[in-house]
Amino acid sequence: MGSYWLRLKGVRFDARIGASRAERSVLQEVVVDIDLELGPGAIPREDDVSLVTSYDTVASLAVEEGQARSYQLLETYVAGTLQRLLAETPALSARVAATKARVPTKHPVDAAIVEMTAARPAP
Repeated sequence: MGSYWLRLKGVRFDARIGASRAERSVLQEVVVDIDLELGPGAIPREDDVSLVTSYDTVASLAVEEGQARSYQLLETYVAGTLQRLLAETPALSARVAATKARVPTKHPVDAAIVEMTAARPAP
């Protein structure tokens, strides 16, 4: 078989993320998309939920990381989430994209999206 990916789109939670203290004083919705490359060896050979990476575990990691503390940078949150996903799941590589709708800029901006990828170091 070929590659095996798990994708979660639209993991939503409220967090304190913003460059200024005033921005961090208000909870803001963050929407996260996560892709995990699990590799062909992780494909379940039976129809058994215990044989796959838990969707809830993956979503919970993203939410826990976002709510663990306040962040000045969306980049810091995304990098921390990537590290946790690679450390706490069997993923070979991961992509995390976090979207924040309220962006304090001089010009109208619909959303800020920070996306990063990382891979597990080769053995």
